[in-house]
Amino acid sequence: MPPQLPTAPPRPVLFHVAHHKEALALIDVLGLRQHETQPHRVFRSDRAVLVVSGPGADNTRAALAPLLQRESFSAAVNAGCAACTDTGVPLGSVRIAASVQCDDNDAQPLCPTPLALALPALPLVTVRAPFTGPPSPPARLIDMEGDAFVAAVQGHFAPEHIAVIKVVSDWGSDAIPSRQQVVQWMRAELPKWLSAIAPHANLSAHAPSDAPHSHTTRPAVWQQVQQNPIFGILSEDDRTALAQLATQHRLSHSLWQQLLDMAADLQAWRETPVADLLAAAPNASGKAVFSHVQRHWTALKETPADYTGFTGAPNAASPPRRIVVRPGTRPGFGDCPVASPKTRCCNLQTLDVAEGCAFRCSYCAIQAFYEPDEIALNSDVAQALDDLELDKDVVHHIGTGQASDSLLFGNRAGLLEALMHFARRHPKVILELKTKSDNIGWLRDNPIPANVLCTWTLNTPTIINAEEHGTARLDQRLQAARDIADKGALVGFHFHPIVDYRGSEAEYADLYRRVLATFAPDEVALVSLGTLTFTKAVVRQLRRTPMRSRVLQMPLHDIAGRLSYSLDTKRRMFRHAYQSFAPWHDRVFFYMCMEDASLWPEVFGFSYPDNDAFEAAMKAHYTAAIARRQPRGGTP
Repeated sequence: MPPQLPTAPPRPVLFHVAHHKEALALIDVLGLRQHETQPHRVFRSDRAVLVVSGPGADNTRAALAPLLQRESFSAAVNAGCAACTDTGVPLGSVRIAASVQCDDNDAQPLCPTPLALALPALPLVTVRAPFTGPPSPPARLIDMEGDAFVAAVQGHFAPEHIAVIKVVSDWGSDAIPSRQQVVQWMRAELPKWLSAIAPHANLSAHAPSDAPHSHTTRPAVWQQVQQNPIFGILSEDDRTALAQLATQHRLSHSLWQQLLDMAADLQAWRETPVADLLAAAPNASGKAVFSHVQRHWTALKETPADYTGFTGAPNAASPPRRIVVRPGTRPGFGDCPVASPKTRCCNLQTLDVAEGCAFRCSYCAIQAFYEPDEIALNSDVAQALDDLELDKDVVHHIGTGQASDSLLFGNRAGLLEALMHFARRHPKVILELKTKSDNIGWLRDNPIPANVLCTWTLNTPTIINAEEHGTARLDQRLQAARDIADKGALVGFHFHPIVDYRGSEAEYADLYRRVLATFAPDEVALVSLGTLTFTKAVVRQLRRTPMRSRVLQMPLHDIAGRLSYSLDTKRRMFRHAYQSFAPWHDRVFFYMCMEDASLWPEVFGFSYPDNDAFEAAMKAHYTAAIARRQPRGGTP
């Protein structure tokens, strides 16, 4: 008996869609996994291959050509949405193209094949721009890819193995159906498509994604996942993909929480979304799928973020913050709220004349403490400052920029006027106004006491543009500082946060050179260095905010009880900054804000034994700088 030859595996069906939303139901029902992302998304199983081309004839040809050249398929199906010229054809209904033509060219009939059995037919016209009507009989389908699809596949298939199948999505209006609506229509109609194709191509649908399985995520756990605020801010694609995952694999609550965190990060970073990673994940255990996503996410965190072409954006859903003046309230006075015994701290005292900030810096910790849509400005600042009891023989270093921006409000409610009066009454107070604004109009027009330090937080144009929304641009901040220095007031600069991203060292070097070239050291009281540092509460808040930001695209190490870069990375960034300011080392006070004490000798070549010694050295330097100041814009 001659040996039996092995049977060749059946060739898959080639599916083509223009938009990812048209692919979602096919991916789910056919059990496809993503295998390629560039130049086009390609999803596969042993029975089907799906390519997402993008809209238009050119994209269609470019997506199909390489697949048709290197692979063999049993049939070719263009699927997706189309407009219809006749309002009598119900939205969401399925029609197959009886013929195709491009604009006014002659129609090319398509063979009534087994692929089209049981599906009503209409002629299809392919146009170059979306069809906006008005609708009028006779009924025709309108799309932007059908003719190019047929032209691309004709030489590779017999006529009876080609089909163009469409869901009627509109009647030529400007109203575009939502992604959710498209997915619902296609999911509802896919059984009809597949039953028509199955006799020829041996296709059968997987169980729908909402079908129960014994190995699915437990309902109670999945309900907790859906109630998590992070789940609500994810894209519809991501939520759909996670819901599908829940029907396929049982994951613990802990793994789900980590998966949501990763999905939120990928969405904020504008990297490959979790929906695409899940589609390309191995069809194995739930932990294997989780590990597939985690490896991709971890690789991104361990590589400096690339801001090339990245446009950050704050939470568009968040309303503008309104300023509320609270009568009868007084500013809070106390110690720096982020002081920690685990880090070297200057023991700054804080005067909170406002709570909340109108700027929307993506990394800001203030958003975790105050109402997101309100800024409270205390109305009785002058009286409260008059009543404040201070030891007149002790030097006090007081800052107003911890709970808000010091110059954001200008002199609203007499704020700056009260602060200047307070500084004159207490000559041993060193009052620091810290800002990212250029709102110096009142200060420019009025005397500034000698014991007032006006300090600016500076960063590179890349970080300001991508992460510091609503703030003054770098040129504006530098000019504002220059104007205040020209009045004879002392200024200072906080390089905080210094961010490690691709090309950052060169950009920071340019920033440091600009500051050195713009100011003389006798005009500058201080330069402080710091970097991205988060509490766990702030990280949770950032992930719950639907914004475009890459501040969390970094390895988060536990450093002195907070999450930040490794000590090695900090050491490298801070050394570069300090060495760049070598001409100022003996004349300006340099320090690191809330950083591990071990960094001081490695960055500055010296250290303080404790926070009290640090505080004393800072106050001594500031006091000497104030004494040297010669007022040019007013009385000290």
